[in-house]
Amino acid sequence: MKIAYSPDYEFRIGKSSRYPVKQFAKLKRDIESSQLPAPALAEDLKALHSPDYVESVLTGKGPLARVVFGSWSNAYRDACLSMNGGMLLAAGLAMAHGISANLAQGFLHAGPDGGAAECTFNGIALVAHKFPDKKIAVLNCNYDPGVALAEYAERLPNLYHLAICGENARFPTHERSHYLTQDNNEHQNLLMHRALDDVEGLNPDLVIYLAGVEGCDKTMTRDDLKNRDWNVIRDLASEEIPCLILPGGGGAAPMKDQLALVAQTIEVADEIFKEILEEKRHRFFVQHHSGTIVRLDAPDGEGHGFWLTGMTPAELESWWLSQKSFAWPLTPMDIILTETFGEGMPDLSAPVFRGPVSGEFIWASGPLLWKFYREASGSDWYRGHICCDSDSYLKRPDGTYVGHRTRK
Repeated sequence: MKIAYSPDYEFRIGKSSRYPVKQFAKLKRDIESSQLPAPALAEDLKALHSPDYVESVLTGKGPLARVVFGSWSNAYRDACLSMNGGMLLAAGLAMAHGISANLAQGFLHAGPDGGAAECTFNGIALVAHKFPDKKIAVLNCNYDPGVALAEYAERLPNLYHLAICGENARFPTHERSHYLTQDNNEHQNLLMHRALDDVEGLNPDLVIYLAGVEGCDKTMTRDDLKNRDWNVIRDLASEEIPCLILPGGGGAAPMKDQLALVAQTIEVADEIFKEILEEKRHRFFVQHHSGTIVRLDAPDGEGHGFWLTGMTPAELESWWLSQKSFAWPLTPMDIILTETFGEGMPDLSAPVFRGPVSGEFIWASGPLLWKFYREASGSDWYRGHICCDSDSYLKRPDGTYVGHRTRK
């Protein structure tokens, strides 16, 4: 899975903070696909926040520079710019690859007038600002309302915000921002399904999933959060909606617990991402070879081999007649195996796909196989017999034959 991360994200903050950004470096060591973001630009931040506030954070001058953490340093400034740049990088990665993450925190509560609650600049709003032609939906599972996001959703016409909040959380709602209340975990799954329906109903170009762990010390267990992450990310993936994942705050949870929960979210997302790659590989195979289906007589006589030629019917018939032999391969030496699903050499009576290249055989199983069984379950496919030159034939869907031997 593609992840935005930079060593610049790390900076020293007060001991009282529960912001575990330095701990994220431990996660990064196991992530080979991390991408290095460019820092966010000052003019973009000034379009979202008070220019005086942004300038103060960038220069360290004035009380506004210390409003978030109570102190200022060059490392803190660089971290803020880099993490917000990571939001833009991760948004692009998500839209290109389906799932991404920015291994950073600190965006939710930063509002137009300044930062708050360990959030300096609002990188979520920054994504909407920098991608004005994309519909950006935020699924906020951080357990608190996200008042700043509600305000930005009102200002930015392409930003939509849905929050799942605790029972006492309240914030003003409007056309592009509302919340659902989670008073306990009893109806959590139903609530998530409703939230996903609402988000997917927007038909967004990108969903920013704020995978908060705040509820872990209130109503949700670690397994509950894992199930929530799986359901959200997998559902968006199945709908082919790009998802940018952000770690959420943990409130009273110790740093080590927050880190473990963030790692769990990343692991779930990475597993789903690998599933997506496999599905895309299957889809590519289907599209690359799609065209005319030929159901072949397999060696055991059961006729369960499939040949997807990638040709139109006219091309298939012309090509078939031009061939001198259609002998079924009997040894591995006769086979050029371009794709193998499963372990070991499959039985030659197993379902097989043969491309239009001579000697190209492709065995298939699992979801890909069943897709072809479904496609060939009707009558709109050819049937082929390829045992030898003298009696090979091709039977058209209408029952007529073409081939080296005419059948009546």
